[in-house]
Amino acid sequence: GAKHRDIELPIEEFGQFVVDEWLVAGTPIRFRHHTDGLRMIGNGNFKFQNRIAHDYIKENKPELYERVVNEEVPKARFRSNSPSHWVHWVPYWEGPRPIIAEVTIEGPIYESWPPKRQVSLLGENPKAEDAAEILHPLAQRAWRRPVAMEELQPIVNLVQSQAEHLGDVEALKEGIVAILVSPSFLMVNPEDSEPHWRFATKASLFLEGTVPDNELYQAVQNERLDSFEEIRDDLIARIRSGRAETLLRDFPYGWLQLDRINFMAPDVDQYPLYEKKAISEDMIGEVLAFFRYCATENRPVPELVTADYSFVNADLAKVYGLENVPADSRFRRYEFTDGRRGGFLGMGAFLTLTADTLSTSPIHRAVYVMENFMGIHPAPPPADVEIREPDIRSAKTIREVLAAHQSDSTCAACHQAIDPFGYAFENFDPIGAWRDAYIGEVSKTQVTDGDRAAGDASAKVGRKARGKKQFVSIPVDASASFLSGAEYKDITEFRQLMKNDVSQKRIVRCFVTKLLTFANGIEPNNYSAIDAIVNKSAQYDYRIVETVAAVMDGPLFRETKHE
Repeated sequence: GAKHRDIELPIEEFGQFVVDEWLVAGTPIRFRHHTDGLRMIGNGNFKFQNRIAHDYIKENKPELYERVVNEEVPKARFRSNSPSHWVHWVPYWEGPRPIIAEVTIEGPIYESWPPKRQVSLLGENPKAEDAAEILHPLAQRAWRRPVAMEELQPIVNLVQSQAEHLGDVEALKEGIVAILVSPSFLMVNPEDSEPHWRFATKASLFLEGTVPDNELYQAVQNERLDSFEEIRDDLIARIRSGRAETLLRDFPYGWLQLDRINFMAPDVDQYPLYEKKAISEDMIGEVLAFFRYCATENRPVPELVTADYSFVNADLAKVYGLENVPADSRFRRYEFTDGRRGGFLGMGAFLTLTADTLSTSPIHRAVYVMENFMGIHPAPPPADVEIREPDIRSAKTIREVLAAHQSDSTCAACHQAIDPFGYAFENFDPIGAWRDAYIGEVSKTQVTDGDRAAGDASAKVGRKARGKKQFVSIPVDASASFLSGAEYKDITEFRQLMKNDVSQKRIVRCFVTKLLTFANGIEPNNYSAIDAIVNKSAQYDYRIVETVAAVMDGPLFRETKHE
């Protein structure tokens, strides 16, 4: 419907108004905000929002308007720093407020009957006596294999027995339900399906998240997807034609746990550039745009982690401190020249979902890097060990707190292996912005809130008066040494370590494991089969398309049962 609707509201009496709005069929409707008279939101397709208070106060109370614009608006978070934004005027509005009393949803409303979808499934004038001819193509598509008429006969009998009291159309619907509750539909790899049909199903779900189309059926039936080269060529064609959206979107979303990005969202009062919905969606968008580019351009798998570029928009540019980025929401490729960012390692999504509300955690970031990029699963801590979050309230750095934690011999061995994977990222605060120091409010000689103001990278070492408060600034130490003897002094040197041959192979192996987990729903443990895929990938410089094709051509993908 219309985005805006003007309604004349009575000033001294109640009035009732009926507003009709059209929605796209299937649109979910959720009323998530109180109808306080100035804002009511259902979802992206149903919105009521206005500037009543702003326009009225500007015209009738100019002194109040000037005070709010000059004193309050400049202090607002960046998303609401427009003078016309409703949030500035709600406290001052004394006029009538519309309240949503009732919402009635009617529909779906079709242009004609029967609707086109029903006609496409059942035909123009479906009869129960034609159930076999009507349901046979539906069964073949749902069961993803050839279906003999004899196999369908029990369902045909059901339809015809129900037609007398349900009618033809409703009886045929019962037949469709029977098709959809069959194990042949519900199971991805049912035992009654031949290997090539199972491969078609697996490939289609893996790439597109749906049942195979006729083109894929024909390809597997004619043995055109029996070799690595054929699978690779088909994969390239599907990526270019937009028929691999599940691989390009759902796989990285699940692999990188992007659904957790706001599990412990940064405090917007301490980190005003972070607004839960907007910035987190931008951070997720950066990941997906970057992965899509790398897959489409068939870049090497390790480049996903170690690239010197990413895709940013105007809001992310503010967080990352970037210049010369157009002021819009479009994601554009950006080359990082300082060695700090690029690829997954420098993205706000990773840096935010591994932080807490007010502080960063080298341990959380280390475990994330190990498990999702390096394929290393650190052992869980003993059940009787108390895990303490990084803290500098006693004028200690995060490193000193962790060092004290490691004084317990039961903790030291694990942390010596884990922590070096996390210290490198300490220059990034909980929203992924760069910082050179931890800054905390102090009372006499003690730090009372060590990480809250850590996003202020301009502070100098020592105390600095700010009004009646004092703050201490402690330089970030982002250096560490691995048990292997390799060491780094900052994020740029850590990123270089991720480019050596051992790390590159680990990244590819982890990528292969994540692909197989996504395809099968369980992490594989047939290490020799995984090694074979990695070796095949190495023949093509670890490029993404060839690596995915090697996964699909391998036994862990093709076979019904896995080890």
